[in-house]
Amino acid sequence: MPIRFRCPYCNQLMGIARRKAGTVVRCPKCNGQLVVPDLQEEAPGEAPPEPPPPPLVPPPPPPPPPPPAAAPQLAGDPLVFERNDFEDIFVSLKKGSPAPGSSSPPKASAPPGGAPPAVQEAPQPQSWKGVPTGHKEGGSGAAKPALTLSARMVTVLSIVLIVVVALAFAVGVLVGRHYLRPTAREGRQNNPGPPMAGLVTGPESCLTLASSRGCG
Repeated sequence: MPIRFRCPYCNQLMGIARRKAGTVVRCPKCNGQLVVPDLQEEAPGEAPPEPPPPPLVPPPPPPPPPPPAAAPQLAGDPLVFERNDFEDIFVSLKKGSPAPGSSSPPKASAPPGGAPPAVQEAPQPQSWKGVPTGHKEGGSGAAKPALTLSARMVTVLSIVLIVVVALAFAVGVLVGRHYLRPTAREGRQNNPGPPMAGLVTGPESCLTLASSRGCG
């Protein structure tokens, strides 16, 4: 192992063989003379060697994805897909008989005597406080559809109603004017206005006009 020490003049780190301990050497940097220290004596100002950097540890790999869930097996036969008698199953299905190894649901037993089962009829709804129900005997029993008006239809009906009211008002005004005009004329004829100014009536008019004509 070589002896490592630093130059006291330029602080240059140097290494030399152990056999040259105690000899005088020159610094390659500043060309100064110095004595190689002994191995037992630690060179003054020598820094301990730097530790090597820690090795790079790769990041851990991501965890593997969970395995997919196994497909549910059939309750009747857990090994139905590993069987080799599919032809027999198809033939039995064509004939109507149950396949070998497969369980078929039990059929409902027919009533004795071959008579069909009795069907109970549902009770008819009764009226409440004299209000008839929608279903009547001999009728179809279907409820009548309710009359629904959209917003557009309501607007159109409102406009039509306003127009009809306006037309009725105009017709009433015209009819009133037509019937009131003759009545006003007849009233003027029956009630004449005051006599004209400057017109003399009565006996005074006869005295005034006596010189010209005789008063009848």
